[in-house]
Amino acid sequence: MQGQKINFQPSFILKSVTAINWFFAALPNLTLLGIWLMSWRASVLLSRIPRINLDDPKNIGENDLIYQVLIHATYLPAIAFYFLESLWAIFAFSSIAMYLRWHQRSRISHFSFFTPLILFIIGYFIFKFDPGQRVEWFLD
Repeated sequence: MQGQKINFQPSFILKSVTAINWFFAALPNLTLLGIWLMSWRASVLLSRIPRINLDDPKNIGENDLIYQVLIHATYLPAIAFYFLESLWAIFAFSSIAMYLRWHQRSRISHFSFFTPLILFIIGYFIFKFDPGQRVEWFLD
């Protein structure tokens, strides 16, 4: 027992890190998808594109089951994205540091680490710049 070395393989830690990265990367994209689907359904119900400060998202489809499912399914990722936004940035940089330290000994590919980061950045900028002002309509 004295002469044995412990062979520490970080692959389990790295795999769990990538699973958490994919979860956080999906938050802004799921929020955007939900908002755009809500906007589409509201435009079907109103026969026009919903307008900011005129069409409240909560009051449009009160009797429409599809719209109600969309609005309730969209609030959860929107709230999670709002509260976990800064936590994700900290986690992303720490996971990149872990990757740079352990990528020589691990079989984890570059794809599994950097694709979630790229997806999050794309979704984040679309969410912040808000083309079509759908996010502003949702938050109104």
